[in-house]
Amino acid sequence: MATLQRTESNLIGYLQNGITSTDTTIKVVFYDKVSGLARTPDATTLLFVLDKGSPQQPNPNYEIILASSHSTALGVTIITVATNGRGLYFNGSSLTGNAANAKAHVASAEIGTADVHYLWNLAVNKLNGTDGFDNDLNLNTHTITGATTPISTETDHVANVDYVNNVVIAGGADASTTVKGISKLSKNPVAPSNPIAVGDNDYRLGFDAVVAPTGGDYTTLGAALSAGKKRIFVKIGTYTETAGIQANSTCYIQGESENSTVINVTQSFANFITCLEGITIKNIKFNITSSHTASQCFVYANPVPSVNMRSEVVMDNCSITITKTSTATIPYYALIGRSTGSGEIVNCTASNNVIYMTYGGGGTNPMSFYSCDQESIYFPQQFYNNTVTNNLSDSAGNGNIYIYGNTVCSNNYLKIDGGTGTNRGRVMFGGYTANYNNTCYARYKYTIQGYHVGGTYNMDGVADADFAFGGSQSRFEFNRAKCFGVQFYNNRNGERLLDVQGTFPTPDTYGSTISGCEFIRGKIMTVSGYSCELSDNCFLNLGMEGNCAVTFEVTGKFNNIHHNYFYSHQTVSSGTNNQTHTLSGDYNIYDHNILGANNDAAVNVPTVVVGGTGNNYTAGDNILAKF
Repeated sequence: MATLQRTESNLIGYLQNGITSTDTTIKVVFYDKVSGLARTPDATTLLFVLDKGSPQQPNPNYEIILASSHSTALGVTIITVATNGRGLYFNGSSLTGNAANAKAHVASAEIGTADVHYLWNLAVNKLNGTDGFDNDLNLNTHTITGATTPISTETDHVANVDYVNNVVIAGGADASTTVKGISKLSKNPVAPSNPIAVGDNDYRLGFDAVVAPTGGDYTTLGAALSAGKKRIFVKIGTYTETAGIQANSTCYIQGESENSTVINVTQSFANFITCLEGITIKNIKFNITSSHTASQCFVYANPVPSVNMRSEVVMDNCSITITKTSTATIPYYALIGRSTGSGEIVNCTASNNVIYMTYGGGGTNPMSFYSCDQESIYFPQQFYNNTVTNNLSDSAGNGNIYIYGNTVCSNNYLKIDGGTGTNRGRVMFGGYTANYNNTCYARYKYTIQGYHVGGTYNMDGVADADFAFGGSQSRFEFNRAKCFGVQFYNNRNGERLLDVQGTFPTPDTYGSTISGCEFIRGKIMTVSGYSCELSDNCFLNLGMEGNCAVTFEVTGKFNNIHHNYFYSHQTVSSGTNNQTHTLSGDYNIYDHNILGANNDAAVNVPTVVVGGTGNNYTAGDNILAKF
């Protein structure tokens, strides 16, 4: 292959000395045609022309020279001629010179770069196949004609249209597990002129049944499950279910749209979906009308223990509205239920769901929502990013929200909503739960067990004067709880603020720990449990009503109350606002607390009354002040 030589523009020079036709060393002074300044040729410029002359006056000494290298010092460039580099031909692609073409040249003879020979050499080598093209060919509107149709073994030949047609349409191989080839559609296309095959991003891929109002495999979810289908896609539409559904194998059910894939359920029975192995439900809106007279479950897991069957229940991004129509007292509606004699249930998850309970036409007896139907249920459950609302507007009595089971409950919004007068609602966290950053609203009280970090727990609703259960019932109730950094708001102006309980009088066992929390409003606080610790908490705006006597009483044993701040705020200047802290239990520690009262009356100076046996209280270790 010939070596392509680079040319330079506006490079001109003169021989410093004359040369013979056989000299291989040439001394030249180069300069720029435009600027007239001295110039050194690039190292890749190796083709030079001597005494070229012009078309009007050609020079008989015209010669092309190929250099192997050159160097410049003190303005003089010394060109070393390549072997057989004198007298190159004026055409063709050869870079080997001919001695007959070599000429003698006088001093000051003109020398420049050989652009004609370079371009000719470039074109010839590319067109005859010696060198390849550096870029793609651009034919513009022109075509290549005359190409013969190659056979399949001629892999380096151009494929013309005839060859492509023969392979793709008539001669293509049928597709198999090992061969990419021609196949056909499993169903006729909707538009014959525009057939579309299923791609791996198609929502139907991987499903063995499609539920649709028309054009699907089944028209209801129950029919698909009854047929033994395991992966079911439910298209946008409205469907009706009036009987319980049995899922005998591990099933995956996905709706096309959470808001537009709607299943209306008339649930006059206990359990809507019963699964033996496991079930996943995503992106479906369920409207449940409950006319049952006993407890109910949305998903009832019932694996068979004799064959080591295990169930896994996953619910994600669903909307569930439960409307109670029965006037009977119904204990609860559980998102997940389990038979006490069933096999193991593992890895249950409820996430990103919206659950709403209401009682229009359902009499005065509400029901409670349970995350799962057993407190001591032993499967791990994830319950996060859900919104649960139990609306008591058209009912009376006790409608609650329970977080039960071995549950991690995080970033949820839990609310008892609506109602006046005798309506009440409680939020309860079971003893086997871990709770993080939840926002909650209750109308009656909180029963707090388990582990709690962060979040806001609000006591909401009407004032105590209109509340049948009175301030003595409205409170935050702690039993074997661990709470850190939680905010507790008693928006009811209730009598009680908190009751820290414990039923096992053994030191260091089953006690509650409340630390770094904030309690807002209320006036009666009781620690009736054993082995409890309250530390680094802030109790603010206690009282908030005229003639409110704020009390903090420790009736239990072995409790440690330290480094807390109690601030009582009196909005009516004529009222009393004293804080009285009483240690009536035994062997409690009370130290380094701050009691502050905001009122002008002398009677409002906080006091600590020590009774019982073995209580540890040193007045100087606590601060009692009136602001």
